[in-house]
Amino acid sequence: ANQYADVISSAPATELETRLVNELGEESAAEVARELAEDLTVDSTSFDEVRKQALSWAINLADNLFCKSIEKLLEEHPIDSLDEDGEPFWSGSRKPPTAISLPSSPDDSIDENLLSFVQHAARLRVETFLGASS
Repeated sequence: ANQYADVISSAPATELETRLVNELGEESAAEVARELAEDLTVDSTSFDEVRKQALSWAINLADNLFCKSIEKLLEEHPIDSLDEDGEPFWSGSRKPPTAISLPSSPDDSIDENLLSFVQHAARLRVETFLGASS
């Protein structure tokens, strides 16, 4: 989204919308718009609020990357699906991925790598808005 800073600051919204759709396609343009909306709603005067928003953003990012996208891929290509040549889709160098879910209750275990991802992503998000000393 940062690469569009000049366009955002100097162009009317319709021009930005047209440019994003033309360059990225509709789905990616919508994702950039969602990210921009999140970025513009951050109130950097409240450290606690930025920290909460960053943590929420990092949890959603992890869920989208490591759970929802994997589930979508497995819906499109089930374990027993065949490719265009009639061979099993998940064979050779293509191994079926496993979705990593966030715990649904405090008693559930959490994947340490997922926890680390969320912690680091949230910290980077906070540092983006408040600086590295935060």
